[in-house]
Amino acid sequence: MENLLLYKRPAQNWNEALPLGNGQLGAMVFGGVETAQYGLNHDTLWSGYPKDNHNNNLKPYYDKSVELAMNKKYIQAQDIIEKNLCTEFTEGYMPLGDLNLHLSVDGKVNNYVRKLNLDTACCEVQYQANNITFMRKTFISKPHNCMVIKLAVNKAGALSFDTELLSQLRYGIEFIDNKLILVGRCPSHVDPNYVESDNPIIYDENNPGISFACGLLIRTDGDKVFENKIVKVKNATFAEVILSVESNYIDFKTAPINSKKNYKEQCLDRLSLLEHITYDELYDVHVNDYSELEKRCHLNLGGYDSVNNIPTDERLKLFESNKDEDLGLYELLFRYGRYLLISSSRDKTQPANLQGIWNDKIRAPWASNYTLNINTEMNYWPVFMTDLTECANPLIKLVEELSETGRYTAKNIYGAEGFVCHHNTDLWRASNPVGAYQKDCACYGFWSLGAAWLCRTVFEYYEYTQDKKYLKNIAFPILKEASKFLINILKRNDDGNLILCPTTSPENNFSWEEGIVSISKSSAMSQGIVYDLLNNTLKACDLVEELEFKGIIENVIKSLKLFDIGEDGRLLEWNDEVEEVELHHRHVSHLYGLHPAQLITPRYTPELAEACKKSLNVREDWGTGWSLAWKINLWARLNDGERAGSLLKQRLHYVNSTTLNNFDGGGTYPNMFCAHPPFQIDGNLGVVSGITEMIVQSYKDEITLLPALPEMWKQGNIQGVALRGNIKVNIFWKDNELILVELTSLIDRHCKIWYGNKSKEVCLEKDKKQIITLENFD
Repeated sequence: MENLLLYKRPAQNWNEALPLGNGQLGAMVFGGVETAQYGLNHDTLWSGYPKDNHNNNLKPYYDKSVELAMNKKYIQAQDIIEKNLCTEFTEGYMPLGDLNLHLSVDGKVNNYVRKLNLDTACCEVQYQANNITFMRKTFISKPHNCMVIKLAVNKAGALSFDTELLSQLRYGIEFIDNKLILVGRCPSHVDPNYVESDNPIIYDENNPGISFACGLLIRTDGDKVFENKIVKVKNATFAEVILSVESNYIDFKTAPINSKKNYKEQCLDRLSLLEHITYDELYDVHVNDYSELEKRCHLNLGGYDSVNNIPTDERLKLFESNKDEDLGLYELLFRYGRYLLISSSRDKTQPANLQGIWNDKIRAPWASNYTLNINTEMNYWPVFMTDLTECANPLIKLVEELSETGRYTAKNIYGAEGFVCHHNTDLWRASNPVGAYQKDCACYGFWSLGAAWLCRTVFEYYEYTQDKKYLKNIAFPILKEASKFLINILKRNDDGNLILCPTTSPENNFSWEEGIVSISKSSAMSQGIVYDLLNNTLKACDLVEELEFKGIIENVIKSLKLFDIGEDGRLLEWNDEVEEVELHHRHVSHLYGLHPAQLITPRYTPELAEACKKSLNVREDWGTGWSLAWKINLWARLNDGERAGSLLKQRLHYVNSTTLNNFDGGGTYPNMFCAHPPFQIDGNLGVVSGITEMIVQSYKDEITLLPALPEMWKQGNIQGVALRGNIKVNIFWKDNELILVELTSLIDRHCKIWYGNKSKEVCLEKDKKQIITLENFD
């Protein structure tokens, strides 16, 4: 199995650097020769503070937009919405700064190697100069909440370097108790990068942003001195740099100005404790913690040994001309995605944002926030199926917190019970429609289903774990309140069916009368999400014995409008057959019912599945990085391995590290980050889900084996996949045919297994492995 990202030169920019993280502290390792640069992040460093982004009592404007949209006066409805309901933008995720180690290196550099080891979550750099071997090894520990860098040379006294901490944010440098400390503050507000502004970055002393301390200590056998805000190390054979960060963030409700947290002292105290823990102990504890998660699920496609010593960026370039040879790149893509999820989302951290945890810009692409019309949810598509359930906890916590802030938004705009969240949220759990009243902002900003889509992950947690305590105490209250909101705002159509009006199909537009609009009477995505949430809540009602609310939902579902097929055979995206402005739009929102939901399946709703297939064919295979990942999942659900495989090849298309802000097609940067472009982590994580679904799918009490196995994956295995119903599975195949499957259930249960058009009923006993071979299906 592939376990290395390998390079023969230092990184020239962010899209070549290698990521490390523990969910809270993140670093991008550049691996330079004379300057070892580490781009630093911390999950709680965001601009802003808690605030109400609404004007009071916006419901009259909402009611007017409903009236207009129900009468198909979409242009007028959109005008009302954009001028009155699409309020301030969310805040942005901030870069912490840079740690730079300036090394004394004489002579020509030879035998340079930089690598990221996915077995240990460590980045290693090694090179020779003037007959001296320089070595650096870096990891970020979750248990000890610190970054550790070990530098060493093979000649006594030949290691000398200067250590500096820098930040784009406001900061100062101190030297306390033999420790270098950067103390900084985030802005009070930052405008998104796509908004023209004369003053985009604001520091308000009356409403200050989050404060933080980034401290480091150095252990060495050489000389060490603090001079001009820099730590100088001279004449050493080794040095160990230990870095930790603390902020004054308390929670989403507490303004930084009201925080009583002694963040600076906490940072120093942690470093004082770490000073007495040996490097070997720090390393061993880190590797044990990380590998316990990483080793649970592996993919093996029989990659070729001949490519193992070729640098990863060169392999990506070679892949362009010989896409069927380097099967190891698929393994690496799968494993790297799981690595990134583990590194950016751990228990008691913030969830993975648009860039995971790694961002180097104050005005990051799309504020590096939580984009809820696909991207945040896609981050967590592989979390349960590849057995990383603990990594979902930050997202579940986010939804719990949104259920508080979203109650005010639901009441103020819609006059509804329950809670709502729209297109974006941030550290402060903003739930309002965004857009700052700009023309055409409704296209993305006015979409009231962010919370409802997130509830799919909330319920999937139960589906995969069967944890009834979690369902009762955490999931069901969330599902119930989100369902209440939707039930309150559904409208009765002329045919008597219930619809969500007005709505959009996120970020897409259509021609109407004399203009271009995004607001419509209803959309396939909106109806699909509404049905999906209500249906999952209905299941939860049965399990927690909430009979009264169950009856309410049953009555609503009976009248709920679902999907239509247009005259051309495609799934209808909006309630009318309209002219699309962008036929090949990157979003495929109307196919939500096929994936991630399971409302449409080839086996049980073949006509709708065929309509989805026609929709995908018209959209074509072009796409930004995350769009390619979504389409891989969709074609896997349609049981088309060749189409999914073709998109996987496209996803591995090499994108130059300097290519930014380009919507002409995505792929993979040299460091294997997903190129939207620019970098977005959802494409890395969504593709893991797609690969898994190509090999095995679970639906209710059914398991489908090798539903979309491409011809190029002739032999292989996947081990440790989790299925709905708390089942673990290992699958082995050869010559594109199933050899055997090993099933282990953590509870006694019955299931039906499909392989092609053949099926088998299976009774699984708790904790007892059951082996099924191809002959069992005859």
